[in-house]
Amino acid sequence: MGRLVAVVMCLALSCISFKNASGAEYTVGDAGGWTVNIEGWTQGKKFRPGDVLLFKYDPALHNVVSVDLDSYDTCTLGESPKIYESGKDRVVLKRGNSFFFSSKGRDCDNKMKIEVHAWGFPPQP
Repeated sequence: MGRLVAVVMCLALSCISFKNASGAEYTVGDAGGWTVNIEGWTQGKKFRPGDVLLFKYDPALHNVVSVDLDSYDTCTLGESPKIYESGKDRVVLKRGNSFFFSSKGRDCDNKMKIEVHAWGFPPQP
């Protein structure tokens, strides 16, 4: 019986540790969601590797494209973009800079783009 209690306790602690190891979740654009003129949304926020960006939008009107800096600056898709189109996209941040924009219509020209800096260390399990 003592062994069973120890196993259950270990499993419970593992679940707690796993939950604490996940990063923070940010809804891009807050209540307004992923939309035009969002470029300044990241200001004042401190992102870490492992944090999750949740992009909420109407997929008939917008998308999310993860690109390199040159593509971000020029609003072009470049060589190997990662395109999200679900309307509820979850992107886990890696260490360093990440660049996103919507490639539909003139969205990118209308400042539907963000640059995210994720520094520090991801949460440890």
